[in-house]
Amino acid sequence: MRQAATQTLAISPYLIVFVLYASMVEVGILNYQKALVQYAGYNAWMAIPITGIGMHLVIWMIYRICSSNGGTDVIEINQRYFGSWIGRALNAAIVCYFAFGAFITFRVYLALIQYMLFPEINLVFISAIIAILLYYTVSGGFRSIAGLCFWGVLCSFAFVVPLNLLGLNYLHPQNLFPLWNHSAAEQLLSAKSMVFSFTGIETLLIYYPFIQTPEKSKKWAHWTVLLVTVYYLITALLTFMYYSEGQLQKVIWPTLHRVALIKLPLIQRVEYLVISILLVKIMASIALGLWSACRGAKYSLRMNQPVALMLFLSGFLIVVAFVKNEIMIKQMADFYASVGFYFLFAYIPFLFVLTLFKKTPSRNYTKE
Repeated sequence: MRQAATQTLAISPYLIVFVLYASMVEVGILNYQKALVQYAGYNAWMAIPITGIGMHLVIWMIYRICSSNGGTDVIEINQRYFGSWIGRALNAAIVCYFAFGAFITFRVYLALIQYMLFPEINLVFISAIIAILLYYTVSGGFRSIAGLCFWGVLCSFAFVVPLNLLGLNYLHPQNLFPLWNHSAAEQLLSAKSMVFSFTGIETLLIYYPFIQTPEKSKKWAHWTVLLVTVYYLITALLTFMYYSEGQLQKVIWPTLHRVALIKLPLIQRVEYLVISILLVKIMASIALGLWSACRGAKYSLRMNQPVALMLFLSGFLIVVAFVKNEIMIKQMADFYASVGFYFLFAYIPFLFVLTLFKKTPSRNYTKE
Protein backbone atom coordinates (compact mmCIF):
# COMPACT_ATOMS: atom_id res chain seq x y z
CA MET A 1 0.00 0.00 0.00
CA ARG A 2 1.37 3.34 -0.92
CA GLN A 3 2.18 5.95 1.65
CA ALA A 4 0.62 9.36 2.14
CA ALA A 5 2.43 12.65 2.62
CA THR A 6 4.77 13.19 5.54
CA GLN A 7 4.37 16.32 7.60
CA THR A 8 7.27 17.94 5.71
CA LEU A 9 5.37 17.58 2.42
CA ALA A 10 1.98 18.62 3.78
CA ILE A 11 0.53 22.10 4.20
CA SER A 12 -1.07 23.68 7.25
CA PRO A 13 -4.88 23.40 7.39
CA TYR A 14 -5.53 27.14 6.88
CA LEU A 15 -3.48 27.19 3.64
CA ILE A 16 -6.28 25.27 1.95
CA VAL A 17 -7.96 28.68 1.62
CA PHE A 18 -5.43 29.75 -1.02
CA VAL A 19 -5.31 26.40 -2.82
CA LEU A 20 -9.08 26.09 -3.07
CA TYR A 21 -9.54 29.73 -4.04
CA ALA A 22 -6.92 29.49 -6.80
CA SER A 23 -8.51 26.31 -8.13
CA MET A 24 -12.02 27.81 -8.29
CA VAL A 25 -11.40 31.41 -9.38
CA GLU A 26 -9.41 31.46 -12.59
CA VAL A 27 -9.73 32.88 -16.08
CA GLY A 28 -13.49 32.13 -16.14
CA ILE A 29 -14.05 35.05 -13.74
CA LEU A 30 -13.61 37.34 -16.74
CA ASN A 31 -16.63 36.12 -18.74
CA TYR A 32 -18.80 33.70 -16.74
CA GLN A 33 -21.63 36.27 -16.73
CA LYS A 34 -22.41 35.63 -20.42
CA ALA A 35 -23.24 31.95 -19.85
CA LEU A 36 -25.05 32.76 -16.63
CA VAL A 37 -27.66 35.06 -18.24
CA GLN A 38 -28.59 32.69 -21.06
CA TYR A 39 -31.51 31.13 -19.17
CA ALA A 40 -32.63 33.50 -16.42
CA GLY A 41 -31.52 36.88 -17.79
CA TYR A 42 -30.45 39.37 -15.14
CA ASN A 43 -32.31 37.36 -12.51
CA ALA A 44 -29.51 34.82 -12.88
CA TRP A 45 -27.53 36.34 -10.03
CA MET A 46 -29.92 34.42 -7.76
CA ALA A 47 -28.54 31.18 -9.22
CA ILE A 48 -25.05 31.84 -7.82
CA PRO A 49 -25.98 31.16 -4.16
CA ILE A 50 -27.75 27.98 -5.32
CA THR A 51 -24.52 26.77 -6.94
CA GLY A 52 -22.59 27.82 -3.84
CA ILE A 53 -24.81 25.62 -1.65
CA GLY A 54 -24.15 22.75 -4.04
CA MET A 55 -20.40 23.30 -3.64
CA HIS A 56 -20.69 23.17 0.14
CA LEU A 57 -22.35 19.76 -0.25
CA VAL A 58 -19.57 18.60 -2.57
CA ILE A 59 -16.89 19.70 -0.07
CA TRP A 60 -18.73 17.95 2.76
CA MET A 61 -18.93 14.71 0.75
CA ILE A 62 -15.25 14.85 -0.27
CA TYR A 63 -14.16 15.17 3.36
CA ARG A 64 -16.43 12.32 4.36
CA ILE A 65 -15.18 10.07 1.54
CA CYS A 66 -11.48 10.69 2.18
CA SER A 67 -11.62 10.62 5.98
CA SER A 68 -13.65 7.38 5.98
CA ASN A 69 -10.93 5.75 3.89
CA GLY A 70 -8.06 6.52 6.22
CA GLY A 71 -7.12 9.88 4.73
CA THR A 72 -6.19 8.55 1.31
CA ASP A 73 -6.94 10.04 -2.12
CA VAL A 74 -9.46 9.14 -4.82
CA ILE A 75 -6.90 7.10 -6.78
CA GLU A 76 -6.63 4.49 -4.05
CA ILE A 77 -10.31 4.73 -3.14
CA ASN A 78 -11.32 3.78 -6.69
CA GLN A 79 -9.15 0.68 -6.56
CA ARG A 80 -10.57 -0.29 -3.17
CA TYR A 81 -14.18 0.15 -4.26
CA PHE A 82 -14.09 -1.06 -7.86
CA GLY A 83 -11.16 -3.47 -8.00
CA SER A 84 -7.97 -3.32 -9.98
CA TRP A 85 -9.21 -3.15 -13.57
CA ILE A 86 -12.26 -0.91 -13.21
CA GLY A 87 -10.45 1.19 -10.62
CA ARG A 88 -7.52 1.74 -12.96
CA ALA A 89 -9.87 2.65 -15.82
CA LEU A 90 -11.65 5.20 -13.62
CA ASN A 91 -8.32 6.59 -12.45
CA ALA A 92 -7.10 6.92 -16.04
CA ALA A 93 -10.28 8.88 -16.85
CA ILE A 94 -9.68 11.14 -13.83
CA VAL A 95 -6.08 11.74 -14.92
CA CYS A 96 -7.31 12.79 -18.37
CA TYR A 97 -10.01 14.98 -16.80
CA PHE A 98 -7.53 16.92 -14.64
CA ALA A 99 -5.05 17.31 -17.50
CA PHE A 100 -7.83 18.45 -19.83
CA GLY A 101 -9.06 20.98 -17.29
CA ALA A 102 -5.54 22.38 -16.94
CA PHE A 103 -5.27 22.65 -20.71
CA ILE A 104 -8.59 24.51 -21.01
CA THR A 105 -7.37 27.16 -18.55
CA PHE A 106 -4.01 27.29 -20.34
CA ARG A 107 -5.62 27.78 -23.78
CA VAL A 108 -8.22 30.32 -22.64
CA TYR A 109 -5.50 32.44 -21.03
CA LEU A 110 -3.54 32.35 -24.30
CA ALA A 111 -6.69 33.47 -26.13
CA LEU A 112 -6.99 36.33 -23.65
CA ILE A 113 -3.41 37.44 -24.32
CA GLN A 114 -3.98 37.22 -28.05
CA TYR A 115 -7.28 39.11 -28.01
CA MET A 116 -6.48 41.86 -25.52
CA LEU A 117 -2.73 42.38 -25.80
CA PHE A 118 -0.90 40.98 -28.82
CA PRO A 119 -3.14 39.85 -31.75
CA GLU A 120 -0.14 38.77 -33.85
CA ILE A 121 1.72 36.88 -31.12
CA ASN A 122 3.18 33.45 -31.86
CA LEU A 123 1.12 31.21 -29.57
CA VAL A 124 3.55 28.29 -29.68
CA PHE A 125 6.38 30.54 -28.52
CA ILE A 126 4.50 32.04 -25.56
CA SER A 127 3.10 28.57 -24.76
CA ALA A 128 6.62 27.17 -24.55
CA ILE A 129 7.65 29.90 -22.10
CA ILE A 130 4.64 29.26 -19.85
CA ALA A 131 5.20 25.49 -20.13
CA ILE A 132 8.76 25.88 -18.83
CA LEU A 133 7.50 27.90 -15.87
CA LEU A 134 4.83 25.27 -15.23
CA TYR A 135 7.39 22.46 -15.32
CA TYR A 136 9.53 24.29 -12.77
CA THR A 137 6.52 24.90 -10.49
CA VAL A 138 4.99 21.42 -10.64
CA SER A 139 8.40 19.75 -10.23
CA GLY A 140 8.72 21.57 -6.92
CA GLY A 141 5.87 19.52 -5.47
CA PHE A 142 2.60 20.34 -3.80
CA ARG A 143 4.05 22.82 -1.30
CA SER A 144 5.55 24.88 -4.14
CA ILE A 145 2.16 24.96 -5.84
CA ALA A 146 0.51 25.97 -2.58
CA GLY A 147 3.03 28.82 -2.32
CA LEU A 148 2.17 29.98 -5.83
CA CYS A 149 -1.53 29.79 -4.94
CA PHE A 150 -0.81 32.03 -1.93
CA TRP A 151 0.87 34.71 -4.05
CA GLY A 152 -1.72 34.42 -6.80
CA VAL A 153 -4.60 35.00 -4.41
CA LEU A 154 -2.70 37.79 -2.64
CA CYS A 155 -2.06 39.61 -5.94
CA SER A 156 -5.69 39.17 -6.87
CA PHE A 157 -6.95 40.77 -3.69
CA ALA A 158 -4.30 43.48 -3.64
CA PHE A 159 -4.76 44.72 -7.24
CA VAL A 160 -7.58 43.16 -9.23
CA VAL A 161 -10.36 43.33 -6.63
CA PRO A 162 -9.88 47.07 -5.89
CA LEU A 163 -9.89 47.77 -9.64
CA ASN A 164 -13.27 46.05 -9.85
CA LEU A 165 -14.65 48.49 -7.33
CA LEU A 166 -13.64 51.55 -9.35
CA GLY A 167 -16.28 53.02 -11.63
CA LEU A 168 -19.16 52.48 -9.22
CA ASN A 169 -20.61 55.82 -10.37
CA TYR A 170 -21.44 54.27 -13.75
CA LEU A 171 -23.69 51.52 -12.38
CA HIS A 172 -27.42 51.31 -13.13
CA PRO A 173 -29.18 49.37 -10.34
CA GLN A 174 -32.46 49.48 -12.29
CA ASN A 175 -30.96 46.86 -14.65
CA LEU A 176 -31.65 44.26 -11.95
CA PHE A 177 -35.41 44.85 -11.97
CA PRO A 178 -37.91 43.23 -12.08
CA LEU A 179 -36.47 40.84 -9.52
CA TRP A 180 -38.41 37.72 -10.45
CA ASN A 181 -39.57 37.31 -14.04
CA HIS A 182 -38.03 33.88 -14.72
CA SER A 183 -39.10 30.42 -13.63
CA ALA A 184 -37.41 28.22 -11.04
CA ALA A 185 -36.41 25.83 -13.85
CA GLU A 186 -34.58 28.67 -15.64
CA GLN A 187 -32.79 29.56 -12.40
CA LEU A 188 -31.65 25.95 -12.04
CA LEU A 189 -30.33 25.94 -15.61
CA SER A 190 -28.37 29.11 -14.81
CA ALA A 191 -27.06 27.44 -11.65
CA LYS A 192 -25.93 24.47 -13.77
CA SER A 193 -24.03 26.79 -16.13
CA MET A 194 -22.38 28.36 -13.08
CA VAL A 195 -20.89 25.03 -12.02
CA PHE A 196 -18.16 25.44 -14.65
CA SER A 197 -16.80 28.43 -12.72
CA PHE A 198 -16.36 26.29 -9.60
CA THR A 199 -14.66 23.33 -11.29
CA GLY A 200 -11.23 22.72 -9.82
CA ILE A 201 -12.69 22.19 -6.36
CA GLU A 202 -12.54 18.43 -7.02
CA THR A 203 -8.71 18.43 -6.98
CA LEU A 204 -9.17 18.22 -3.21
CA LEU A 205 -9.78 14.51 -3.81
CA ILE A 206 -6.12 14.23 -4.82
CA TYR A 207 -4.31 16.56 -2.41
CA TYR A 208 -6.36 15.63 0.67
CA PRO A 209 -3.46 13.49 2.08
CA PHE A 210 -1.21 16.56 1.79
CA ILE A 211 -3.15 18.52 4.42
CA GLN A 212 -1.94 18.32 8.00
CA THR A 213 -4.88 17.35 10.23
CA PRO A 214 -7.47 17.50 7.44
CA GLU A 215 -10.37 17.70 9.88
CA LYS A 216 -9.12 21.12 11.00
CA SER A 217 -9.06 22.30 7.39
CA LYS A 218 -12.75 21.51 6.83
CA LYS A 219 -14.01 24.80 8.25
CA TRP A 220 -11.47 26.71 6.13
CA ALA A 221 -12.68 24.88 3.03
CA HIS A 222 -16.29 25.86 3.69
CA TRP A 223 -15.30 29.47 4.40
CA THR A 224 -13.43 29.52 1.09
CA VAL A 225 -16.46 28.27 -0.84
CA LEU A 226 -18.53 31.00 0.82
CA LEU A 227 -15.91 33.62 -0.05
CA VAL A 228 -15.78 32.52 -3.69
CA THR A 229 -19.58 32.46 -3.93
CA VAL A 230 -19.79 36.02 -2.58
CA TYR A 231 -17.02 37.14 -4.94
CA TYR A 232 -18.81 35.68 -7.98
CA LEU A 233 -22.09 37.21 -6.78
CA ILE A 234 -20.66 40.72 -6.33
CA THR A 235 -18.84 40.58 -9.68
CA ALA A 236 -22.03 39.44 -11.44
CA LEU A 237 -24.11 42.20 -9.83
CA LEU A 238 -21.55 44.85 -10.79
CA THR A 239 -21.49 43.57 -14.37
CA PHE A 240 -25.30 43.42 -14.66
CA MET A 241 -25.59 46.97 -13.33
CA TYR A 242 -22.95 48.20 -15.77
CA TYR A 243 -24.11 46.56 -19.03
CA SER A 244 -27.59 46.12 -20.45
CA GLU A 245 -28.42 42.55 -21.52
CA GLY A 246 -27.93 43.51 -25.17
CA GLN A 247 -24.52 45.05 -24.49
CA LEU A 248 -23.41 42.07 -22.42
CA GLN A 249 -23.96 39.68 -25.32
CA LYS A 250 -21.62 41.74 -27.51
CA VAL A 251 -18.74 41.87 -25.02
CA ILE A 252 -16.34 38.91 -24.96
CA TRP A 253 -14.70 39.51 -21.56
CA PRO A 254 -17.22 41.58 -19.53
CA THR A 255 -15.20 41.82 -16.32
CA LEU A 256 -12.02 42.80 -18.12
CA HIS A 257 -13.73 45.28 -20.45
CA ARG A 258 -15.29 47.00 -17.46
CA VAL A 259 -11.88 47.33 -15.82
CA ALA A 260 -10.31 48.44 -19.11
CA LEU A 261 -12.52 51.53 -19.21
CA ILE A 262 -10.81 52.84 -16.07
CA LYS A 263 -8.03 55.34 -16.75
CA LEU A 264 -5.41 55.84 -14.08
CA PRO A 265 -2.93 58.75 -14.10
CA LEU A 266 0.16 56.61 -14.76
CA ILE A 267 -1.43 53.59 -16.44
CA GLN A 268 -3.61 54.21 -19.50
CA ARG A 269 -4.17 50.52 -20.33
CA VAL A 270 -5.23 49.02 -17.01
CA GLU A 271 -6.08 45.70 -18.68
CA TYR A 272 -2.37 45.14 -19.38
CA LEU A 273 -1.73 45.28 -15.64
CA VAL A 274 -4.69 43.03 -14.81
CA ILE A 275 -3.79 40.34 -17.38
CA SER A 276 -0.16 40.33 -16.23
CA ILE A 277 -1.11 39.97 -12.56
CA LEU A 278 -3.66 37.33 -13.46
CA LEU A 279 -0.84 35.15 -14.84
CA VAL A 280 0.32 34.27 -11.31
CA LYS A 281 -3.09 32.94 -10.30
CA ILE A 282 -3.69 31.23 -13.63
CA MET A 283 -0.30 29.51 -13.32
CA ALA A 284 -1.28 28.29 -9.86
CA SER A 285 -4.56 26.87 -11.15
CA ILE A 286 -2.94 25.11 -14.11
CA ALA A 287 -0.10 23.77 -11.95
CA LEU A 288 -2.58 22.31 -9.47
CA GLY A 289 -4.49 20.52 -12.23
CA LEU A 290 -1.27 19.21 -13.77
CA TRP A 291 0.09 18.05 -10.43
CA SER A 292 -3.16 16.19 -9.74
CA ALA A 293 -3.00 14.53 -13.16
CA CYS A 294 0.66 13.56 -12.70
CA ARG A 295 0.07 12.12 -9.24
CA GLY A 296 -2.86 10.13 -10.56
CA ALA A 297 -0.72 8.86 -13.45
CA LYS A 298 2.03 7.85 -11.04
CA TYR A 299 -0.16 5.58 -8.93
CA SER A 300 -2.75 4.37 -11.42
CA LEU A 301 -0.68 4.08 -14.60
CA ARG A 302 2.69 3.36 -12.92
CA MET A 303 4.17 6.34 -14.73
CA ASN A 304 7.12 8.34 -13.45
CA GLN A 305 5.81 11.74 -12.32
CA PRO A 306 8.37 13.94 -14.19
CA VAL A 307 7.83 11.88 -17.34
CA ALA A 308 4.06 12.32 -17.04
CA LEU A 309 4.53 16.06 -16.59
CA MET A 310 6.70 16.27 -19.68
CA LEU A 311 4.12 14.31 -21.68
CA PHE A 312 1.26 16.54 -20.57
CA LEU A 313 3.14 19.77 -21.30
CA SER A 314 4.26 18.46 -24.69
CA GLY A 315 0.64 17.59 -25.41
CA PHE A 316 -0.34 21.15 -24.48
CA LEU A 317 2.11 22.58 -27.02
CA ILE A 318 0.94 20.22 -29.76
CA VAL A 319 -2.76 20.86 -29.21
CA VAL A 320 -2.24 24.64 -29.00
CA ALA A 321 -0.82 24.51 -32.51
CA PHE A 322 -4.10 23.00 -33.79
CA VAL A 323 -6.72 24.75 -31.65
CA LYS A 324 -6.61 28.19 -33.21
CA ASN A 325 -10.11 29.66 -33.24
CA GLU A 326 -12.62 30.66 -30.59
CA ILE A 327 -15.23 28.15 -31.75
CA MET A 328 -12.94 25.20 -31.04
CA ILE A 329 -11.96 26.63 -27.67
CA LYS A 330 -15.62 27.12 -26.73
CA GLN A 331 -16.54 23.59 -27.82
CA MET A 332 -13.73 22.14 -25.70
CA ALA A 333 -14.70 24.32 -22.72
CA ASP A 334 -18.36 23.30 -23.04
CA PHE A 335 -17.39 19.63 -23.13
CA TYR A 336 -15.20 20.06 -20.05
CA ALA A 337 -18.05 21.91 -18.29
CA SER A 338 -20.44 19.01 -18.97
CA VAL A 339 -17.96 16.42 -17.71
CA GLY A 340 -17.17 18.58 -14.67
CA PHE A 341 -20.86 18.88 -13.78
CA TYR A 342 -21.32 15.11 -13.73
CA PHE A 343 -18.02 14.63 -11.91
CA LEU A 344 -19.18 16.92 -9.11
CA PHE A 345 -22.85 15.99 -8.90
CA ALA A 346 -22.90 12.34 -10.02
CA TYR A 347 -19.52 10.68 -9.46
CA ILE A 348 -18.70 12.26 -6.07
CA PRO A 349 -22.22 11.58 -4.64
CA PHE A 350 -21.91 8.00 -5.94
CA LEU A 351 -18.61 7.57 -4.09
CA PHE A 352 -20.23 9.12 -1.03
CA VAL A 353 -23.08 6.60 -1.06
CA LEU A 354 -20.59 3.74 -1.48
CA THR A 355 -18.62 5.10 1.46
CA LEU A 356 -21.72 4.92 3.66
CA PHE A 357 -22.11 1.22 2.94
CA LYS A 358 -18.49 0.13 2.67
CA LYS A 359 -16.55 -0.97 5.69
CA THR A 360 -13.97 1.51 6.89
CA PRO A 361 -10.54 0.00 6.13
CA SER A 362 -8.14 -0.76 8.92
CA ARG A 363 -5.91 2.25 9.62
CA ASN A 364 -2.60 0.82 8.47
CA TYR A 365 -2.30 3.53 5.84
CA THR A 366 0.99 5.37 6.21
CA LYS A 367 2.03 8.65 4.73
CA GLU A 368 4.37 9.45 1.88
